[in-house]
Amino acid sequence: MRVPAHVHQTRFAKIGAIPQQFETPRFETPKADSPGFLLLDNRLRPLYLNDEAVSILSYPQTPRGNGDLANFLRQRIDAMLAKQKDSPNPTFSSEFASGRRHYQVRVFALRCNLENHAGPSLAVLLERKREHPDLLRAARKFHLTEREKEALELLMQGCTTRQIASRMDISPNTAKAFLRSVMFKTGAFNRAGILAKILQL
Repeated sequence: MRVPAHVHQTRFAKIGAIPQQFETPRFETPKADSPGFLLLDNRLRPLYLNDEAVSILSYPQTPRGNGDLANFLRQRIDAMLAKQKDSPNPTFSSEFASGRRHYQVRVFALRCNLENHAGPSLAVLLERKREHPDLLRAARKFHLTEREKEALELLMQGCTTRQIASRMDISPNTAKAFLRSVMFKTGAFNRAGILAKILQL
């Protein structure tokens, strides 16, 4: 079958016994904020990764040799899994840290139409999270912790306490405690006051 001229050719490499597909066109360099993309089998082993995914997962280390890279990437993928007690089914965390950058983890289940079920089971997208400038200024000025900053970010998005708790994977009481701490540090008397303080920065 002939490939249309406008379709870029892709590069292929081997990671141990695992074929790896780099999706960046041959004459194009990866962009720093491009999303990482992975295809995993039913045992969460990487089948395909683009250049950005390799960069995100391996930073700041540089594994040597294909075999080392394969093992290293498996460990990094395992690090994205949420550790839930008494849960036989692994689930992915909603965020993944690579150096100082934070990435949103989006997972899509794939239906395998092959008889031997040898195709990919999951597609994983790693998208860099962009923090609002007001949030960054508030975090620096009021010396907010990462969890307090996360609660404030969700509050700025209009989330309720229950929604904040769900997004942060904590109890509603813990979410209230984070918000009370933010109120204390900002000198606000209520949640609306927190937002008012942020707008005044």
